[in-house]
Amino acid sequence: MARVVGIEQNYDIVLQYCQEFRKAHVYSHGSFTGNPPSHTLIRSFDDDAVPKVISRAVSSDEGRFITGSGHGTYRSFTGQRGVLIWNTVSKPPKHVAGTIVHLLSCRAGGLLGLLFVQHGAAAFWGYTTDFKFFHEANPPNPLTTDQYAKSFIQLDAIIDIGILNGYDAARIHNHLEAEFRKAYGSMIARSNGAAEAAALLDNFVHLVSPGRTWGDPGASLSPT
Repeated sequence: MARVVGIEQNYDIVLQYCQEFRKAHVYSHGSFTGNPPSHTLIRSFDDDAVPKVISRAVSSDEGRFITGSGHGTYRSFTGQRGVLIWNTVSKPPKHVAGTIVHLLSCRAGGLLGLLFVQHGAAAFWGYTTDFKFFHEANPPNPLTTDQYAKSFIQLDAIIDIGILNGYDAARIHNHLEAEFRKAYGSMIARSNGAAEAAALLDNFVHLVSPGRTWGDPGASLSPT
């Protein structure tokens, strides 16, 4: 059984979208809800998305997966209300040896992602530029019914689902590319879909995944 640390926040509309879609498509995964579950989910959500709680959650010696959404820069990833969780100088990642990491965040796949691997993370997934998504001008309730946001955030969730299923990077990336092509094709075929398609393409080409630089492409999380 693997230990999975989930980091989510709710203090602005962007993070609310990410959290609600990820609750629906990642944290509802059968590996958490089965009887018995094959993975243990440790939630660092909202007011628990702070350094003390997250540090305690990732300090276990068990094999694990860190997944989260939040704001970031090339050098940092932040938690609730912008509190600093990790950066490349004062708060580098600790207790990540052997861990698979996926951060749905702007730019944190750059220098911070490399630092995770240098500190022993088995694999890192993230973005080296701003993660972009469209959403309705008046966000619906629930947010997961927003057809604009769906194509962007659900595509990213394919990474988490693949990791939870025990797949390696190549299998995940192949599935991700196939779903990207379908979503991109649908957008570009619409008379008003060019801007959405460009944003989706920008996310996809700036995704970093395990390889020579961002960890072991064969790293996987055992589903049992």
